[in-house]
Amino acid sequence: FSQELRLNGEIGDKIDWTIGGFYNNQTSVYFTRQDIRYIVPIGVPSLFLQFQGNDPVRANSKAAFGTVIFRPVENMTVTGGLRYTKEHKDYTFVRTQWDGGQLNDIFGVGALNGTVANYDGDKVDWRLSVDYRFSPEVLAYATVSTGFKGGGVTARPFTKNQATNGTFDPETLRAYEVGLKTDLFDRRVRLNLSAFYNDYKNIQLPIGDCSVLDGFAPGTGPFPCAAIQNAGDGEMYGLEAEFSASPVTGLDIDASLSWIDGKWKRIDTAAQGALRVEDPITTPAWRGSLGIQYKADLGTSGSITPRF
Repeated sequence: FSQELRLNGEIGDKIDWTIGGFYNNQTSVYFTRQDIRYIVPIGVPSLFLQFQGNDPVRANSKAAFGTVIFRPVENMTVTGGLRYTKEHKDYTFVRTQWDGGQLNDIFGVGALNGTVANYDGDKVDWRLSVDYRFSPEVLAYATVSTGFKGGGVTARPFTKNQATNGTFDPETLRAYEVGLKTDLFDRRVRLNLSAFYNDYKNIQLPIGDCSVLDGFAPGTGPFPCAAIQNAGDGEMYGLEAEFSASPVTGLDIDASLSWIDGKWKRIDTAAQGALRVEDPITTPAWRGSLGIQYKADLGTSGSITPRF
């Protein structure tokens, strides 16, 4: 179930405002049948690694938000926004044999059956932007905003401790962008340019060492690991260009080009089996597209549009 309500208003002819609320409530069931006995050496008891899951998952999100759009002088617009979000997630682990029977409680893994992992968190985000229209054809803008990717629980624990201790926090972002938007030659040519910088904190990454979650010193845990944790920080930055043109009726040309780069600033030791700080955070750096098409009118028979 999802619902959003908004109330809009004006103050004079210079200010528009919106306030609102959002609510979402969902329940799902994750069914799985696993056979992962290959992860332990031959001869070691591994019946607990052949199991069936039928896990109920509940999640809800509540938010309140507001936006103000202010026009202090002609051709300038200032926009500010604020949002508060509160989240809850709970995950009940069902671990049985394939036939539904009780799972052998080897190394305490069978104790996962019936375990509930909970996540509760909240976050305040904001946005501020300014744009100025130099002419009907040219608009410049700058914006800074924050956002987040919700926290949660580890969905594939091997032990009860990994389930109850595996909750992770939101991944957060602060984004900066400046740009130029143009519609030229009687709107026959559009060219948009932008530059951005994104600063990520507490990035959610898979870790290969769950020792701490299991109550052991780092690197000493005896159990396998497939958990997600807030194990890194990073940054991305780049330039983007978008172009479209309709020089004659029926002929359309479109193109885009972007350069995006960045780096990891932190990767925790527990996640370094799959990632290193010197690895690229995004790839490839250059991306582009080009298209051209022409719409040929066939009269009463319709039209045909070849495109490359």
